[in-house]
Amino acid sequence: MKRIIAAIAIMLLITEVAAQSTFDFSVKGGINLCQIDGDQSGSYNKAGYNVGANTTFPLGQGNWRMLVEIGVSEKGAYVKGLDRTISLTYIEMPLLLTYNIGTNDGAVIRLGAGVAPAVLGKARAIESGTELPEVEQRYKKTDPLPFCADLQYRFPSHIGVGVRYYNSLLSVNETKNGAYRIVRKNSGAFNRLLSFCISYQF
Repeated sequence: MKRIIAAIAIMLLITEVAAQSTFDFSVKGGINLCQIDGDQSGSYNKAGYNVGANTTFPLGQGNWRMLVEIGVSEKGAYVKGLDRTISLTYIEMPLLLTYNIGTNDGAVIRLGAGVAPAVLGKARAIESGTELPEVEQRYKKTDPLPFCADLQYRFPSHIGVGVRYYNSLLSVNETKNGAYRIVRKNSGAFNRLLSFCISYQF
């Protein structure tokens, strides 16, 4: 509950900051297609959801902007061979460097990349209808360094459609020696997902 209250407080802060003329403010929601590398399953076979709010502000006089977002995102995986569903609900805060490309009709294409640190709100693992607390407890309370790449097309009507790619660089479950995306050797677990959303910019 404390994490949810903190997330709401940050959203309100974003709204307050976005009221300044050089800032914009957007709300978004959509679906995730997820998997966990290292869970014996290699396909985007777990559906989740994402909701959030963000603001961007200019960096200098060009088209570069900084995006700061707060949101809730359900990640996880389905391991078909075990009939196991893992649902990981995170409060996340993407921080992205973005570049806006305008079009002749007033639409905007946004390209972005950065990180999306996340705090685990709830972990749930169910296998053949039975909950697995011992599996749930393996997942760390934070996913501190997921890479995030962003592509959005915003229509002149202020409605946007977008896709993001997330990839954890640090293991999200407990391992004896720790695990890093670049050097891992079949150890650890790493969130990987495609996130699709519809947004509205005020």
